[in-house]
Amino acid sequence: MSEIGDRAKDLFRGKDKLHCAQAIFKTFQYISGMTDEDIAGYANAGGGKAPGGVCGALYAAQVLLDDDQLTFQLASQFNGSAGASTCKPIRKKKIMSCKDCVAFAAEFVEKHL
Repeated sequence: MSEIGDRAKDLFRGKDKLHCAQAIFKTFQYISGMTDEDIAGYANAGGGKAPGGVCGALYAAQVLLDDDQLTFQLASQFNGSAGASTCKPIRKKKIMSCKDCVAFAAEFVEKHL
């Protein structure tokens, strides 16, 4: 696990009680320039509430990458590792924990930003 993956995992449900999408956005706040208010605005993007029920960590990483080829590559790798790309099936299959999904997404973003 990389430092960025550990940081994202620590932010997820940490002292600030960030959900998966917010933890990704907060991890890369120094690059994206998002404010804390911007990140709070994604309150409805975690816990299976991201568009299409997509994992919030995956969703946030795709927003940050903002590149069709990279978002497709991320979704493909994420799906292969987690067994799905939507929250409910990921939780049901128990292949990856939510924290592991957050770390996976953060590490992919770090490699490609």
